[in-house]
Amino acid sequence: MTRTIFDFQIVEWKKAGLLRQSIVRLHKVYAIEKRLIERSLGKLESDDWEQVRKRIQEIWSSI
Repeated sequence: MTRTIFDFQIVEWKKAGLLRQSIVRLHKVYAIEKRLIERSLGKLESDDWEQVRKRIQEIWSSI
């Protein structure tokens, strides 16, 4: 899989409840209705969320 500056490797993937190492792809964000969500795949730990937020800020500030 090709990685870009828009990809973030989840560090605490096991604590997040994910089955394998995963990536947040910041350039592939979609909005869907909540009623269409059947289940949750996991929940990011606060440290990973903070890193995702920082990466988004870096991307926006470079535009």
